[in-house]
Amino acid sequence: MKKNFYVLFLIGLTVLLYNCVSVQFVPSAVSNTFEQRRTAEEIEVYRTKVPDKKYIEIGVVNATGSNDTIRLTEKLKAEAAENGGDALLELEPYPGGMSATVIRYIE
Repeated sequence: MKKNFYVLFLIGLTVLLYNCVSVQFVPSAVSNTFEQRRTAEEIEVYRTKVPDKKYIEIGVVNATGSNDTIRLTEKLKAEAAENGGDALLELEPYPGGMSATVIRYIE
């Protein structure tokens, strides 16, 4: 009975820890806030080039708690959208996380 409890406990702990990705947005200027105008799926990602459109940098987003780059990118895109971003630039993966610059197009 105790063995089954420990096995279930370890499985539950593993699932809990796997799902724990922490995301932070740090604005470039504390006084600037922007309305969301895109969904996470609409956020563009530029890894090695910059967009042709004019833009401003509105902040940096950082996700930690996983080495799964697809999952981390999804979390970064969601946070960028929530804070009024249009795209992510300069994705920087590192052990256990990823960071990127959040930009907003000037229309």
